Amino acid sequence: MTPQEVNRVANLLEWTTVLEVMIKSRLADLVFRMTKQEQWNQRAQDRQAHKYFLEEHRGTGKFSFKKHHNLSKPN
Repeated sequence: MTPQEVNRVANLLEWTTVLEVMIKSRLADLVFRMTKQEQWNQRAQDRQAHKYFLEEHRGTGKFSFKKHHNLSKPN
């Protein structure tokens, strides 16, 4: 393309519209990726906190609140 043709195309309303749509699309994609990354990071933090909790309290056994009942009747 000659410089005059490039200048003519760059000044077209259609070209401006195409560029605006491309920018909006890329911004939407970026927001989507940021949201997914934030969710993934939050899940990773939650898993790590759960792991530390279990290590600190030696498992879930003492927090299960299981009651053991003696089913046999005393004589």
